[in-house]
Amino acid sequence: MSDFDALENRLTKAAEEVRQASRTVTPPPAPGTRPRAVPAAKGWLVFAGAFALVALAIGVLPLFDRGTGAPVASPSTTVPVEPPSTDAPVAECSATGVPAPGAQEGLPENVAAKRQAIIDAAVACDFGALEALAPENFITHFGGGRFDQLVEWENDGEGKLGILLQILGMSHGVQETGDGATYYVWPGAFAADTWDDITDEQMAEIRQLHTQQELDDMRQHFDGYAGWRTGIRADGTWHYFVAGD
Repeated sequence: MSDFDALENRLTKAAEEVRQASRTVTPPPAPGTRPRAVPAAKGWLVFAGAFALVALAIGVLPLFDRGTGAPVASPSTTVPVEPPSTDAPVAECSATGVPAPGAQEGLPENVAAKRQAIIDAAVACDFGALEALAPENFITHFGGGRFDQLVEWENDGEGKLGILLQILGMSHGVQETGDGATYYVWPGAFAADTWDDITDEQMAEIRQLHTQQELDDMRQHFDGYAGWRTGIRADGTWHYFVAGD
């Protein structure tokens, strides 16, 4: 017999004793007779003991499993389990920490959309997205460089995405090529034909990218600014991100 069944039998017996005790109450005396004193202590003792047993059982029964008679663990002993973290690691690259440029006025819709897509991909350090934005003949340096050069620079610890974001935050210029194509270029200093055509504002911008010594060297070797720049054709094609002549 399980502990639960034994306890249940005791409760049944106690309940029967309670009922028997209630029947020991002395009946009222017959008319014209004096009431006879009767001992009631035994009945009340039985009643009180049974009541105490019932009260105790009320607190004990929930702690037993009826099927096995084994005590049931208290809910208060349950240890809360922390849910698994869903935070994915944040990608970092040479663009990390560089503020994302805002929108610019004066750009055709195609150019503005491609500029924003480049910014978004660079901020996210998403080279796959950047590669999808670049055409097959994308230029990263003269002599055969393509988009893969951006990845190589990054892997070598010389990533240029931070520079790309800086450039796209500068003023832009418009440049016409000999084949009739129109390019929107950053920084705007690259659209100037000579150094004398570069405005003070544009000069202040390229000083953020190059030291004064580097700019002096450019003056000696090139007719105009030849440092880091990027260009998007009027039809929205991202054509180059390069430095040098």
